[in-house]
Amino acid sequence: MKVLSVVSLLVALSITPVFAQFHSKTTEVQKNENKLKSIRIPSVEFSDTPLADALQFIQAKSVELDLEEAEPAKKGVNIILKGEGSGQTPITLRLTNAPLGEVLRYTVSLAQLKYRVEPHAVTVIPLTEPGTELFTNQYTVPPSFLSSGARDPFAPPASTGVRAPSAKHILESAGISFSNGASAVYNPGSSSLIVRNTPDQMELVEAYIESIKGVVEKYIYLSATVVTSTEPILEMDENDADRPTAPDAISRSFDRWDEMKNFLYSAELTKETEAVRKRAAYRKEHQTGALKLLGVQTPPQFQILLRTVSKKEGAELLNLEPVTIRSGKSVCFSAGQLAMGAAAVLGADNYTIDLKLLARNLDEPLVENEAALQLSVSDGQTVLIGGKVGPEKYRLMAIRADIHDPAGLKINKENRPPEPKGEGKGAQ
Repeated sequence: MKVLSVVSLLVALSITPVFAQFHSKTTEVQKNENKLKSIRIPSVEFSDTPLADALQFIQAKSVELDLEEAEPAKKGVNIILKGEGSGQTPITLRLTNAPLGEVLRYTVSLAQLKYRVEPHAVTVIPLTEPGTELFTNQYTVPPSFLSSGARDPFAPPASTGVRAPSAKHILESAGISFSNGASAVYNPGSSSLIVRNTPDQMELVEAYIESIKGVVEKYIYLSATVVTSTEPILEMDENDADRPTAPDAISRSFDRWDEMKNFLYSAELTKETEAVRKRAAYRKEHQTGALKLLGVQTPPQFQILLRTVSKKEGAELLNLEPVTIRSGKSVCFSAGQLAMGAAAVLGADNYTIDLKLLARNLDEPLVENEAALQLSVSDGQTVLIGGKVGPEKYRLMAIRADIHDPAGLKINKENRPPEPKGEGKGAQ
């Protein structure tokens, strides 16, 4: 046993430097790649400028504009030109507010060259020179990555006999090559893709990932919580519970004058007015009130409300089964005497949700064609609607709207809006 322990220790000591060296090289490559993406050059203008001078200008700008690197000796990227005679190739190029990597790519492509990101430099090489050294990168990808497109949560389950494609197969189908030792592994738990490949193929991987990030279908996830209490749940409940309502008031808008005139002289108006009077009489007799919008809350605010309500005497909390819908579809929640209908439309910014809500006390006489409440909420916010539903009985329904991807994960992390894609000082 002692002999085996000594041998194991010697093997571990011999392997550790190899892994440490591999990790160090990969980290340095990632640093250079990040600089190529994050550093932006405000203005580039070459007119028959020799390639060597153009590369020297780009390198100097990378040092000048590298604001994140604290050590002066490590600022920017070191650019090395390989190949005889190519340094005098004339370059004519004009770019504005472009990433360092794009400036370098356009510049070297005009000289029929390409660049390769290495641990300690960015090397400009001929197009025919293959990149043989392997590096490892980790990328965050959509949860539906292995399905070669967004999975439809409303579609029937796939056959259990069909084997899902591997990460390597997905990338190969996108035109990415894998030489000996290259690999791709997908971790569904963290939606991360770990790729080991040559630098030129890594560029293709990055381009492919960027292309699929914007096409993930988005769904609206609606969840409801019903709170019942013998005490007013919010200040508005207590103030509005016994406030009289106009028993014969009806308001409705019309697109055309003819529609309004037809309704004005129809029996439908008389029928609806009578229904409103019956409901008003019911509310007076049973000591109930109109269901009203009580507010819109963020997740932390709603959690505080729940903790406060749970301490009230006779309070009950009920979580209803959540529902996932496509944008523009509707859903109905019902619990006890309270029912809520909701239609949800995703905003163009993929962060706001337009809601159309209709609440009803099922014990009250039905009033048809009531006006719906319309409002816009942000991803993750909760709408509160409720009122007095009986003698010393108050009920509140809270509907939360979240934006999810086909795998059921939130699109906007930490309920923050997506970063704008605008460039320059005008982007806010």
